[in-house]
Amino acid sequence: FETILSDTNQNHLLRKISLSVENNQHEELLRQLFIRHISLAHVMPTLDNVSKTLFANLELKQSLQKHKRVDGSY
Repeated sequence: FETILSDTNQNHLLRKISLSVENNQHEELLRQLFIRHISLAHVMPTLDNVSKTLFANLELKQSLQKHKRVDGSY
């Protein structure tokens, strides 16, 4: 996620977002965002990018599993 995290002003928040999404802590993240009244306009594109990246990684893993041989090689 280094490309997403390049803007130093948003570093901390974006790291928290990507970690929360990876750990499936969406509800806790949204609760914290709501409490702090952070503008979702800045957050949503990032969440979208993070979720697309995670989804792409998952799809890649699944397609690799399909092509895996019995001996564990590809």
